[in-house]
Parts: sequence; C-alpha cells; structure tokens
Amino acid sequence: MADDFGAEHFAARTKILYDEFSKSFAECDAVVFVNGVVDEEVLYKKSTALQAWLFGREMQDTVVVIAASGLHIVTRAHAAALDFVRTTRIPGHDALKSTVTAATTESMDSAFQQLLANIKNSKQGSAVGTIGKEKSVGPFADKWQKSFDSAGFKIVNVATAVATLFLVKDALEQKFIRTAAKLSCTVMNGTLVPTIEEIIDDEKKESHSSIAEKVEDVFANPAKIRKGLTKEMIESCYTPIIQSGGIYDLKPSAVSNDDMLHFGTILCSVGARYKHYCTNIARTLMVDPDQDQEANYAFLLKIRTQLLKGIKVGMKLSAVWDIARDLVNKERPDLEPHFVKNCGFGIGLEFRESALSLGGKNSRLLAAGMTFNLCIGFSGLERKGKLKDEKLRQYALMLADTVLVNASGAENLTAECDATWSEVSYFLDDEEEDEHDSKKNTKDTKSSGPKSADLGGRRQTRATAMEKSKDSDAEEKRRRHQLELEERKREEAEQRFREEEEGKTAGKRNIKQGDHVSYRDRKDFHKEALINPTTVQVDLMHDTVILPIYGTLVPFHISTIKSASRSEDFLRINFITPISNFIGTNKQPRGFVDPKATFIRELTYRVADKRHLNNVLRLIQEVRKRHLAKVETEKTREGLVVQEDLILIKGRVPRLTDLYVRPNITGRRTLGALEVHKNGFRFKANKGPSIDIMFKNIKHAFYQPADKDPIVLIHFHLHNGIMIGKKRVNDVQVYTEVGEIAQSIDGQRGARGREDRDDIEEEQRERMVRRRLNDEFLAFVKKIEDLEPGLEFDVPYRDLGFFGVPGRTSVFLMPTVHCLVQLIEPPYFILTLDEIEIAHFERVQFSLKNFDVVFVHKDLGLPPTHISAIPMQNLEPIKEWLDECNIKYYEGPGSLNWKVILATIRQDPKKFWRDGGWNFLNAEGSDDEGEADSEEAEDAYQPSDQDDEDDGYNGGSSDDDGGGGSDEEEAYHDDDDDDDDGEDDDEDEEDGEDWDELERKAEKADRSRGRFDDEVPGKNTRGRRNDEYSEDEDDEEKRSSSRRSGAASARGGSGGGGGRGGGGRSAAPPPVKRQRVDSGGGVARPSGSGGGGGRAATRNSGSRASASP
Repeated sequence: MADDFGAEHFAARTKILYDEFSKSFAECDAVVFVNGVVDEEVLYKKSTALQAWLFGREMQDTVVVIAASGLHIVTRAHAAALDFVRTTRIPGHDALKSTVTAATTESMDSAFQQLLANIKNSKQGSAVGTIGKEKSVGPFADKWQKSFDSAGFKIVNVATAVATLFLVKDALEQKFIRTAAKLSCTVMNGTLVPTIEEIIDDEKKESHSSIAEKVEDVFANPAKIRKGLTKEMIESCYTPIIQSGGIYDLKPSAVSNDDMLHFGTILCSVGARYKHYCTNIARTLMVDPDQDQEANYAFLLKIRTQLLKGIKVGMKLSAVWDIARDLVNKERPDLEPHFVKNCGFGIGLEFRESALSLGGKNSRLLAAGMTFNLCIGFSGLERKGKLKDEKLRQYALMLADTVLVNASGAENLTAECDATWSEVSYFLDDEEEDEHDSKKNTKDTKSSGPKSADLGGRRQTRATAMEKSKDSDAEEKRRRHQLELEERKREEAEQRFREEEEGKTAGKRNIKQGDHVSYRDRKDFHKEALINPTTVQVDLMHDTVILPIYGTLVPFHISTIKSASRSEDFLRINFITPISNFIGTNKQPRGFVDPKATFIRELTYRVADKRHLNNVLRLIQEVRKRHLAKVETEKTREGLVVQEDLILIKGRVPRLTDLYVRPNITGRRTLGALEVHKNGFRFKANKGPSIDIMFKNIKHAFYQPADKDPIVLIHFHLHNGIMIGKKRVNDVQVYTEVGEIAQSIDGQRGARGREDRDDIEEEQRERMVRRRLNDEFLAFVKKIEDLEPGLEFDVPYRDLGFFGVPGRTSVFLMPTVHCLVQLIEPPYFILTLDEIEIAHFERVQFSLKNFDVVFVHKDLGLPPTHISAIPMQNLEPIKEWLDECNIKYYEGPGSLNWKVILATIRQDPKKFWRDGGWNFLNAEGSDDEGEADSEEAEDAYQPSDQDDEDDGYNGGSSDDDGGGGSDEEEAYHDDDDDDDDGEDDDEDEEDGEDWDELERKAEKADRSRGRFDDEVPGKNTRGRRNDEYSEDEDDEEKRSSSRRSGAASARGGSGGGGGRGGGGRSAAPPPVKRQRVDSGGGVARPSGSGGGGGRAATRNSGSRASASP
C-alpha cells in the first residue's frame, strides 16, 4: 500500500532527521535515546514517539545512537524487524552507514562499548543529546545507563528539537490520525453519549469516574468499536473526562471525580490513539437549558466556524488566537473574561505538542500537514433567576475537535460527531417546569393527556421525547453535513483542477500507422520475392505482405491489412484506412498522421495457381493472427512496473497452508501456501510456479471471514498489475472452501458416521470448521500486521451490505473502512472511497422497488462506476454510510448521461465550478415529475399488431391490465356493431385471415414463450373457450375450435377493461366473420366485442363458436 510504513518512509524521515542534525541538533555531536520495558505510569515518552516516527513501531530494550556516521542500534529482540535500516539509502546522505546489533545477555557489554565508540567518533565526540528528564526502566536500560554515565559525556537536552520533528505529518501519519479521529467519534457517539442518555433517562445515580471506566473498557475490547481492531492498534489517549454539577475544568489535565452525574450541564471528552497517533474530541451536553445558555452555545459554535474558515497555511499560530479573541471582543465582550486562554495545541504522536500551542504569543507559522486539538470554551458562567437546584447555577461550555491543516485550509476530522444545538440539548417533561418552558420544550405533553404524577410517567414521556428528537433530527443532521461536504468539495475540486491543468500530459498513446516498419534497410528485403517479381509473397520474418503493383514489389506491413479473402481465382486484400474503425474483431486502435491523405482501400489479384493462392491466403491470416496476439501482449504488458526482488527469510516463516489462489496459475485450481517474507508475500504452489506480491505494491488488503459465505479469504488489490501466466492482474486472492473441509472431516467418520449423520450434526460440523478457519486466518492476519505495521487489513462490514448489480449479475456488496467490495466471485468489485468525488442516486421514485447509484471519480477521465438494481429499503442506510464517509451525494428520479456530463466538465472545469459545480444535480427534478414523465412515456407507447406477432405476444391479458387500443381497433368494433344490427357482411368475408394462418401464428407464439396460454397465470383463454362449447360436440372439434379462437385472440391487444359494454376501448383484433376453414369447412361465428377475450365478454355477447363437418 502507498501509505504503508516501509523503507521509503524510513528514508524520508531519516533525511528530515539528518537535515535537522546540523540545525536543531547543532550543539550535539550525537544523540542517544533509549527505551526499556513498558512503564505503566508514563503513557507518553518522546523516546517511544521517536521510535514510532522513525521505525514505525515501539521497541522495548533498544538503544539508538544518531551519529554523524549513521544510525547505530542495539536491541534485544527487534534486530530482524530493523534489517531495512542497514540496507536503505538515505537521499542526500549517501555516506551514512547504519548498523543493527542483536544483543544477548553475554554480548550486551561489548555491544554497549561499540555504541560508546560510535559516539566518540561522531564529530568532537563529547556532547551528547538526550531527551530531557525521561527515564527508562528495566535491566537493559539500567545497564546501558550505567555504561553511558561512566563515559563522562556532556549532556545536552534535545527534547524540544526532537518534538519539532513530529510537527508536520506526512501522508501516512495523516491517514492514521484520520482513522483515530473516526474512532474517537465512534466512541463518543456510540458509547459515551448513549451511556449518559441512559443514565438521564432511567434517573440512575452513577459517578463520573464510573462512567469514565465504562468508556475506557471499550478501548480494552476494540472489537466493540470496530470489527478487526486489536489492542495493539488502539488505546485511549487518557481516561475519558466527564464533569457536571457546577465543578468544571477546561484544561486537558482534568480528571473525572467521584461525584454523581448531575442532570444539568455535562462536559465529556474522549480521545482515541490509533497506531501511536492521538486525537481528541469534547462536547457539552445540556439538560433543560435556558435561553441564555442556548445563545452562549450558539456563539461558541460561531467562534469554531470562524476559526476553521480562518486557518490558512503560512499564518502565525498567534493569529488563530487573535481571530477568536477579536470576535469575542466585538460581539460578546461580556464573555471575554470567561473565554479560554488559548485555542488548543498540536496533537499527533504526543497528545500535547506544546510547540504548536494556539496562544497569543506563538510566532511559529502554520504548515500543511500540521494537526491540532482545537479546543475553545467559556468557564465560570452563571444562570440567572431562581433555580430548583443550586448546582445548576454554575456552568461551562467547551468544544474540542481534531483539525488537520492542508493546502486549502482546515479540515475538521471529528465533524462526524455533530455539535449542533439539537444534538447536545435535552428537554425533560417535569411537573415543576414553568409555563413558558412547558410550551417551548414539551409541546408533546399537551397532546398526551394529563401528566403522570409518578416518576414512571415522567421517565416514559422523556424517553419518548428523546427518541423522537433523535429520529427527527437524523435527516436534518445529514443534510447539514452534506452542505458542508459540498462546500469542501468545491474548494478541493478547484484546487485539484488547477493542479491538473498545470500538469496535463499528452494523454494515452495510440498505435500509429507508422509504428510498424517492414524493412529499415534494403538488405533486409525478402530475397525470394525478387525471384518471382510478379507474384504475391509473404515475408514471415518481417510480418510483411509483398504485392506487385505495376511491375514494382511494394511491401505492406501486416498491421496495414484489415482482411484477406478469396473468390474463385481472385485474392482480395482490404487495407486499414482513415475511415476504418477497427482491425478485425480485436478492435485495436490505430491512427493516421494525416487523416486526409490519399489511401488504398483494397487490391484484387487474379492468381491462376490455386495452390499458391491458398498458401498465400493462409500465410496472411496466420501472420495477421500472430501480429494481433503480439500487439495484445504488448498492450497487456504496457505500464507494468518492475517489482523489487522478494527478500526471503530463512527458517520458519508465518504461513497459511491448504489454500487455493485466484486467478489460477495453470488451467486448474492451484493448491499451495501463503508465506510472509521480509518485503512481501509468496504464494508457493504445490505444483507450478510461485506468485510474489510486494508490500509496496499492495493498495488494499482484505480479510473476509466465512460468516455466511462458502469461503474464507485474503485478498490483495494491487497498485500495479503483475503477470500471472499470460494475464495481467490487479487482484490476487487466496481462499479456503468451508464446505470442502467439512466434507473431508465427515469422510473421516467412516461409513457408519455417514449413515447416522443428520442435518443438525452436519450444521455443527460446518460451524466448527468455519470457526477454526476464521481463527486461523485472523491469527495469520494479526501476525502480518505485527511484522509490517503499515499494512492494514480491511474487514467487510456485513451488517452494512446490500445487493446490487455492478456488472452483469446481482452480488452482495459490503463496505469496509476504505472501500466498497465484493470479493466472493470474480469479477471482483473494489471501489476505493478516497477516490470518489460524489455519489448520485438515480431512479429514486416512490413507485419503483429498486434504484441505482453512480460514483463519480475524482479523476474525471475515468468512467463513473454504476451499481444498479439496489433494493429501495437500502436507500437510507447507504445515504447514512456515505455521509459518515464524508462523501457528498445527490439523488434524482431519472438516469443521466454521464459521458456527456463529464466531457463537458473536462472541457472547462473552472466554468463548471463557477456555475455552481454539482449543484445542477439538486435541480434535476422531483419524484413527482419523474413519475409523471414515466406515465407519459407509458401512455405514448402503443404497440402495433406487427410488434405483437414478432414478439410472440398472445394478446390476452389479465384483468389487471388496462385496455388501450388504437383507432384502427376501434374501427373494427364499429364494424362488429354493424354486424350485430343484422347487416349482411358477406362482402367483408375476405377482410380477415383464414384459420390456417391464425393457427400457424398461434403455434409460433406458443413456441416462442415455451408454454401455452392456459399455463400463463391470468391468461387461460383456452379454458375460457372450452367452457363455451356445447356438450354434444366432439372433443376433437372442441380442441380444434379452441386453438382457432386462441389464435384469433393472439393478434389482439390487452383488454383488461372489457369491451364497450364495460366502458373501455377494446384491444381485440378485427372479428373473423364467417371465415371459411379449407380443411373441414368449419365456420366460426363472430364473438362479441367484450375486451380481454375472456369468458365473461363472450357470454355477454351471447355468441358461440362451433365447427361443422
């Protein structure tokens, strides 16, 4: 993965370290930092932070010396993991030579002496930088400290210089902080706030410290936060802080006391630390607040909004404080004494980066990549008037968010935890509420009848109100967040389009006509062609056809020939021209330098020698086929990146056995094992070649357990494709089938076991196999993440999954942290969420059961990703998921032509954003308009008789179908009415079709559907006809006449509304009036004009069909 910690990250950060070595560390000849065993009393140490920053991991019992000659490391148990330190070249510092020494109990003294020698050989060898007052504990650290103290070096405190290394975060660090911020929001929204709400709702008595312990326990069980998390990946930055009851401390050093939670103003703070990187979030919850509290909180939100808008790269940190202070002094000077003394501090590997304090005296400049804990608030506020509880008098307000500074400004990483008034205020139905508050806050109480006098009634009313408030505010919360995303997308897109315009490339390379040359020198010309200058020749070596034209041999490369064919004694050769669209069936692209040039379209030769004619034609076709295969291979290999060699680990390596791999290495399924080595994976097949996958080339890694699927799998989605056999692939998957192993276990039970097996036992065995396989794969994944910290496996969330059609078949799609995937059956579907610009829901109409969603990529040169036929019940969950992923979405009742839309945007992106960007999707149309358009389209479609015949349509319909005939059909009914009046219709006898023609068409319609009309629900016209014959007629005549009647109705439309007597227009065909049957001389009298051709319509007309010998 591009964001994995690997040698490239080590090289980049070591370069920063040595660039600062002559600046911030100028007073030192060397720098030493040591880490012993874990000290439970100290959570944050600069030595461990420096380890995590430089090496991507924390390591116990390790000493690192930063000398002029390079990094020199002595460690007890991490030498193998640090082997890349010795081999990695540092840009701009080629002379550096680093060493890594594995120290045992016996060799520890000599290893320490070598480190001391390295220090003495660095520059002057006298002044050594250490990290202030930090002390490491443990036998290893004690022994090193004793050796170091005996050397008598001059000590220089470099704690501040080390802290400056962490201030600007690279892409990998930003990713970890983003993930940590999401986890903080998850804990706040999913655990801390619901816990407080439950206590308020049930009127429990619970202390602040008890609530904090409950929340901290969630970090001890990371699977409760998010599936796939482990204790090694996440921990709490501090014990969560809950404050209420008039005692508040807005400092980050505050703690939760043992007082009971008071139902007034509640301050709650929580911070998640993900892979060593910290985040923080704080919110203020208010129960039954008054108008002054609401106004003060609204002003606090305004300050936060102004700060987020005002933060820009290049401004002084003190200017951030000035924005907040000036706003308070201008609009609410009464709150100035209560405002905090600074607006927060930097956050990252250390919870508090004091060098980035957002106070009024910090002159350091803001830079892209810095992250802050933006914390603002008011303390010491008082409520006015008479209160039922004096603890409600004193209150404080606080908001804290984790903010990332990027090129376009500030990004609030904890925006998922909404801080709007509706989300933080709670109003309880209390008997002692005054009339004003009752009208304002408890409107539902009036309509609920008399208030309950007991506490149970109050609890029930309050719980109902809180639940209704959540439901009603969910959509509003999502709408506001979408508006923020739209504004952010506009700013990001404008910046991205500007960068793309500045760095435009020439685009994709087409295969040109001049790319292939037959002969570059006269010496290469086909010698055999000179022997017979009047015959057509094929030069197999140079893929060339040599044609005689007016006595001159002219070579044509096979790439210029479109096709060759023969007709008797003639050979016809067609050439590719500027007006040709493809080469054969491969549709290979081609271009012409001058599309207006004169060209030859075809040549025809008469060849008297048929043997030579056949031979030339065969050779041309073979050469052309070979050439197209060569072009296809070159196209497949185009853009392949040469991978580094896999560095094998000797001895035992983590491996997973009995796996199949997809795609197959050979034609059959390939069984083998997946091994983890120093810089990548190797799938080692039992028979056949191996597959190597480098860590650096992995874009996404997935682990999907076999919860409800037939396989458990590990899937790698690659940055650059690799060749497996003759195919270039970007996805490699290893898996094990659950059913296959379950059958294997069952086979070992013997014949008696198979005979006695029942369904319950079989299900138990399958569950046992699933559990075992899931545990094995999960343990393997955890080992990988421990060995390669930058490699993170995503686990699909089945609970958020939905069915859709991204290709040709319906599949079950599941979101992960970074993607939307389908990994069970190829072709796989993997959509990276970070690459999505917007999502657009299409065909969202009340009358439809399904809808579509289109994902537009940030790279507008890529075609959008369509997922169709998603069940309508998934619409709201998908919207909520996209909103949580900070993806802007739109919806409309119809489908859009995205090819035209994106082409228009690419032509002038600046104009596109000036005109409002994606706002045009909001004005696409309402659902009602879409339904009206749909109805108009349905009414406009009037199928003709010919269409019905071609499609094999029977014309009969169920009663639910609406009748809708043409004018021509109505004219037929007019004729039928005339016939009922007794007028002679013999002269119209030839207007209809005879029985034989109708019989053939009816049989054709039956064959095209694969069933008879009486087998179609609601269309049993045969049964209706059979009921109308008299009992004294012959069965064969009944069946024959019935088929004829069915054939006659096959030409008609649907007549669900009945005939004229039923008040509708019939879609029946023109009545067959006394048509003569040639074989048998039967006569069919005209049936009535009742629509639908059903039994009721026939009986109403009083008519009857019969056949006579």
